[in-house]
Amino acid sequence: MRYIVLRILQVVSIVLLFNAVVLFVIMQPIQCDPDCSGQIMTNRNLSGFDLSDAIMVDADLRGSNLSNADLRGADLSGANLSQTALNKADLTGAKLIGADLRDADLRNTILDDADFRGANLTRVNLTRTNLTKVHLQGAILEQSRLIEVQLAGIDLAGVNMRQADLTGSNLDETILDGAFMGRVNFSGASLKNASLSGAFLNLSNLTGANLSSASLDGSSLIGTNLSSANLQNSTLIGATAVGTNFNGADLSNANLTGISLFQYELEDRKVTIDPSLAELNEFQRSQVIVDANLQGVVFDANTIWPAGKLALLLNILGSDFEQTQQDASISAALGQPTPSPVPAVTPDQTVDATPTISPDELEGDIATAGSSTLFNITNGIANEFAEQGFADTITIENAPAEQAFSRLCPFHTEQEDIIDIATSVRLLSDAERAICATNNYNPINFRIGTDAIAIIVNISNEFAKDVTLEDLKKMFTVERWSDVKPDWPAEPIVRYIPTADSDTFLLFAETVLQNVDLGSSSEDSGPLGDVTNVITLDSEDKIVRAIANDPFGVGFVQIDSFQQNNATLRMLPINGVQLSIDTVNNDTYPLKRPLLLYTDPRILQQKPQVAGFLDFYLLNAAPVVEALGFFPSSTAVISDALTRLAEASTVVEGGSVATTNEEEELFSLFALPDPLIPAPIISPTVTVTPTGGPAPIAGPTTVAGSTPTDGPTPTAVLTPTATPEPITPARLTGNILVAGNAPVISPTQMMANGFQHVGFTNAITITSVGNDQSFILLCETGQIDIANVDRIIADDESTLCDDIDRTPVVLRVGSDVLAITINPNNDFVQDVTLEELAQLFTVERWSDVNPDWPNQPIQRFLPPSTSSAFDLFVEEVLNDEPFALLQAQNTIITSNSDGRARGINTNPYAIGFFEYPVYEHNAGLLNLVMVEGIELDARTLANEKWPLMKPVLLYSAENIIQNKPQLAAFLNFYLTNANLVMDELNYVPASAQDLDEARLTLRQAISKPPETRRRR
Repeated sequence: MRYIVLRILQVVSIVLLFNAVVLFVIMQPIQCDPDCSGQIMTNRNLSGFDLSDAIMVDADLRGSNLSNADLRGADLSGANLSQTALNKADLTGAKLIGADLRDADLRNTILDDADFRGANLTRVNLTRTNLTKVHLQGAILEQSRLIEVQLAGIDLAGVNMRQADLTGSNLDETILDGAFMGRVNFSGASLKNASLSGAFLNLSNLTGANLSSASLDGSSLIGTNLSSANLQNSTLIGATAVGTNFNGADLSNANLTGISLFQYELEDRKVTIDPSLAELNEFQRSQVIVDANLQGVVFDANTIWPAGKLALLLNILGSDFEQTQQDASISAALGQPTPSPVPAVTPDQTVDATPTISPDELEGDIATAGSSTLFNITNGIANEFAEQGFADTITIENAPAEQAFSRLCPFHTEQEDIIDIATSVRLLSDAERAICATNNYNPINFRIGTDAIAIIVNISNEFAKDVTLEDLKKMFTVERWSDVKPDWPAEPIVRYIPTADSDTFLLFAETVLQNVDLGSSSEDSGPLGDVTNVITLDSEDKIVRAIANDPFGVGFVQIDSFQQNNATLRMLPINGVQLSIDTVNNDTYPLKRPLLLYTDPRILQQKPQVAGFLDFYLLNAAPVVEALGFFPSSTAVISDALTRLAEASTVVEGGSVATTNEEEELFSLFALPDPLIPAPIISPTVTVTPTGGPAPIAGPTTVAGSTPTDGPTPTAVLTPTATPEPITPARLTGNILVAGNAPVISPTQMMANGFQHVGFTNAITITSVGNDQSFILLCETGQIDIANVDRIIADDESTLCDDIDRTPVVLRVGSDVLAITINPNNDFVQDVTLEELAQLFTVERWSDVNPDWPNQPIQRFLPPSTSSAFDLFVEEVLNDEPFALLQAQNTIITSNSDGRARGINTNPYAIGFFEYPVYEHNAGLLNLVMVEGIELDARTLANEKWPLMKPVLLYSAENIIQNKPQLAAFLNFYLTNANLVMDELNYVPASAQDLDEARLTLRQAISKPPETRRRR
């Protein structure tokens, strides 16, 4: 029993001794002071202990409690402090180089001048700690809690902060170059002026972070969330931002030069180099590696976007982005000094590079319309013109070329859509120039540069490197790439093209698709007809985007569209010629077109503001044209344009002025005739002296209804037997009633006005009813005094006159004659039949009439449908059916006869018809066409062989003339002044013989003895 008791006491003593030792160790300060290097001090409670200047290099302090401890100046380099409590400790000046502090609690510690270089701070808790005076280079801060810490201005280059939480932290001006910060939470953090060049921020959250003026050059932002972040004035040059969420971020004045935003730009090595990305599974990676989200991004004109990706960016950012980019380019271009143009003609000629007139001295609106290709150039120049002081409105519209040209050369000056300048990428066609000429316009153009079409393929297309025009034709017509060249892939060719009415497509079709049968082109099949795999898109940025995403796509766009997207596309040389300013200027590159400004000298002379604007435009065009991706004209071309502009703007003194009242002026030439007195019948061989009027047409003469007689024109002298009193129209009483055929009634209307002008005070009533009705009113109902017609009375109509005791009297006062005219350069048409003539004014092309004639559209110039010339043509050529003529394509109808002549003169494929006097007036501009083998000249007019002519006749009756002195006097006045009126109204005046015969007929009718008159 005693033994047992002793053993129990022994065991108790040992336990008590052990516990005392343990308690002593725990409760007493470190006994190894001052050097505890390598000591094992795990799980010790050193809270509040004074360990200043202690040396604990490589010591093991795992799990110890050092909260509130004084560790100032202590050396803990290489020590293991994992899971150690250091909260509220003072580590001022402490060394923890390479120390292991994983899972340590460092909240609210004092760390001034503490050295954590190379330390492992994984999962450490530094919430709200001030680290501004801490050395953390090379430290590992993975998964650390750095919430609301102060890290401003310190050097953290290369630091590893993967998956750390820096919510709300202050890192202003902090250096984080090359730092690994994947999956870090920076939401609400401030990184103003921070340097993160080359940093890895993949999958990190910077929502709402302030990165203004920060440098992110070369950083990796794959899958990073920057939504609503402030990136004003920041630089992201060369950064990788594939999958980055920029939604709502402010990129004002930011520089994104060379940034990668799209999935196709990402290289595999950029994914595998960062563990944050490398550990993703295939599904996760597919969710991250997508195009950057730029929806709702805030930007301004100073934001610099990556070059060569305009279409892709435009698809995301919208049209405001495109306009902002163009405005910025134009502003930058206009800010450059403009070189002085070189002499245009002679070495000693100089052109001042400053505007002729300052913009602020000009007044009046300016209207422009035309090609959308020139819209941004013109808009940029116009904005600068306004900046320089022009206060009125400059209207700029997009419009098809044909519409713009028609508005530049309007038919009616009262049109509301008249413009001063037409912009175009093609020359005025012969037909359009002809139309302009009909309205007395002669447009001039100024070439400011050249646009060219680039053939584009996907950037991954390495097999199509150089193509001929024949290859191009195949690429847009055959099915597969291997059908073009056997060594190319056997993949279908997908063609992305603009709409058929675009200038770009028209140039491509004209240059490349010559003589290609495209099948039945329709709205469903598109502009390439039956060709397969054709996708028509309504904008070039859509074409660019489509080809950028299709390795087997091909298309064509304007050169500026390629240049703005050259990072996503590859351009093909043609015939070994790469598109460049040199190949454009030396004409070796085939797919190009001019950038032209059209106006008219008359506009320039009437509107100084237009001349001043064009002067400013030409002087400033080159840098703007170049900035927008086109090729500017040489200084020599611009200099020549400025010279021509100055010449065209000069008002020439002494120009002709139209009379204010041409009819009044004509009436002043009218002569009062000799009184009607009896006279003997004049033999055809007796000499006749005309009373006035123009010289007669040489050659044989005829009287209406008689047989023509060849030979010299007989002349006669009408000598009155007595000299009666002169007739004074004012003394005449009684009305005069006239009915007639509309095409020939206008001379009678003018003559009636003239008769009243010289004093006749009673009414002269003139009714337009047609030939047949005119004869009925004269011969059947007896209701009129004169029938004004263009055909001879028929026998049955003459009989009707006899039935009411009216013997018809006919007076020929002129002829209505048509001339068929063509351009002087037309050498394929000399003679046509009436059937061919009908076709020429109704079918589409010359070759439709005769296959030997050119396959060119026929441009027709016609007088109004209300004119006598129109009626005569329709009656004699088209069997009184005008519809086909009025509906024919390429037909210009205008009352301006001189303009029609100029129109035909400017178009080698034009044709028209004129009254013969109009042709004579414009004979130097036109060539005549024979009809049915008959040549139009004085002889065929005299013998009435020409098939397109009609007489202008006045029918009355003997008894009416004898019973109405006012009628006899009016007819006498008519014959005296007929040639003046006929010439004025473009009829062929009657010959002297015709007029004398008519005068004699009238005299005989009034002086016939009563006994010879017919009785009923």
